[in-house]
Amino acid sequence: MIYPSLENSEYASHSGWAKNLYLSFCIFQDCEDIFYSYRILGQCTNMFNTVDASESSQTYSSRMVESSHDIAFSSNISHSNSLMFCYNMQSSSDCLFCCNLVNAKYKIWNKQYEKDEYEKVSHEMAEQIKTQLGFQQLEKKYQIFLNENLIEPSLNIQNSEAIAGDNIYYSSNNINSFK
Repeated sequence: MIYPSLENSEYASHSGWAKNLYLSFCIFQDCEDIFYSYRILGQCTNMFNTVDASESSQTYSSRMVESSHDIAFSSNISHSNSLMFCYNMQSSSDCLFCCNLVNAKYKIWNKQYEKDEYEKVSHEMAEQIKTQLGFQQLEKKYQIFLNENLIEPSLNIQNSEAIAGDNIYYSSNNINSFK
């Protein structure tokens, strides 16, 4: 199912008003250079292996990205820039291996750094990520970090602990919650 104004798109389906797509599904409205991705909507560019994104650019292996740029290996990101291995981040920038933060900047493992110190440590991590072993080690450490620190977003939930979201009742240790 191909809609109008689809240009230079191979193996794309349920897409329209976009160009330069490859092996992507459900891409709409002023999107460009989208590869191996699903459900990309509204003014998105340069996306690779991304799911559920809108008004964003330069994402890699990420999901649920809204109005954000330069995002890699991350989930549940909105209004943010330059994040890698982050989860549940809002209005944040320049963070690595973080979760559950709002308005964060220059953080690694949820720990605050000064700008120059952040740049030094992030450069060292970027060098480590370049090797397969280094990448696997950091990814494993990140999974452990998430198991210990992540608060999952929820909607309409009760009698729970360590959650974030809306309509939460009779629960404890909540962040970014309403009602």
